[in-house]
Amino acid sequence: MAVPLLLQVEAGSESLGNTSEDFNLVTTLTDITRAIMFFSARSNSDRPSRSMVTGEILSTTQIRYQRPSGVGDPVANHYIAEFSQGITVDRGEILGSATADNLFTAAVGAVDLTKTFVVASMRTTGSTANAQHWLRARMSDDETFEGSIDSGSNTDSNSVCAFQVIEGDEGLNVTSGDIVWGSGEASKAVSDLVAVNPNKTMLLTTNSTPAGTGNDMAQKNIDGDIDSPTSLLFTRDATGQAMDSSWFRVEWLDGTRVQKVTVTMADTVATDNETLDAVDLAKTFAIAGGWMMGGGRTGNQTNDTMGSFSNTLDLSSTTNLLATRANTTEAQTFKVYVVELNPETGLEQPYDIDRNAIGRRVSVLSY
Repeated sequence: MAVPLLLQVEAGSESLGNTSEDFNLVTTLTDITRAIMFFSARSNSDRPSRSMVTGEILSTTQIRYQRPSGVGDPVANHYIAEFSQGITVDRGEILGSATADNLFTAAVGAVDLTKTFVVASMRTTGSTANAQHWLRARMSDDETFEGSIDSGSNTDSNSVCAFQVIEGDEGLNVTSGDIVWGSGEASKAVSDLVAVNPNKTMLLTTNSTPAGTGNDMAQKNIDGDIDSPTSLLFTRDATGQAMDSSWFRVEWLDGTRVQKVTVTMADTVATDNETLDAVDLAKTFAIAGGWMMGGGRTGNQTNDTMGSFSNTLDLSSTTNLLATRANTTEAQTFKVYVVELNPETGLEQPYDIDRNAIGRRVSVLSY
């Protein structure tokens, strides 16, 4: 067992014009089983087939983005963090089925759920946003990755879920949970968790949802917040439909530093610059806590353009985060975690941890 030891972080931006495009990395990776790809994409298309993008590490020298339609011009930003030890990544693609069920599942090597989190992306067909376009990602047990759309739908035979299951050795403390939302609930709280250090912790959330009111994106998108060392708060801007969500609270136990940034864009505004404490760009990545690693809460109730809540995240300088969206319909608010990884070995844990309690799985039901 070993603590995570960072080799490098590479960042880049790509413009997409086809259904499948490969891009060369600036630096060559040593071992892709120890490399994590975080990415986000923005698009102004009102068709999910053009705007929903999967991103994957293809080899030690290339990454690949894919989508069903080559029309339009999404832009993607990626960060790849590679470690020499302490992190293991199991990745793959799962093809949906029009006649099977609402699940994307894949067997992975047995993991310790108290040290494991997942990230996932999905590409799928469709001319309007519906229940097939929100993906909840979780571990259903210690050997199974599970992606799911709403239980009332079947995965499309052209739908593909790309996933990464990330397991840390001694350097990660992960708590995960599931939430059932009632149709009238605008917020859900999770409390009485084992304490973490918020300055070393990021929160990732995904959700599945029925189609609901077709143009109402506000009732389908959620934002999560680490509102105290022992609690979480999830919110959405509109109600009207029940849904399910899953979350991972990921605490880095080494010298890694996490800055939580609240991105807010008013109606008609396409960018937001947020000032950071200075970071080393060679060690740092940015990830949003909500939809497809690039979004969160939105006030959009008038059209189904996903570009109103999908953003690219660019560390444009050592002290600035730039979030950009391609569609400015209504305001949006979401959390971004700027994670400066520790390149040194050794744990840095200035407070006590109950090792018998960390990593518990939490379920929050609707009442």
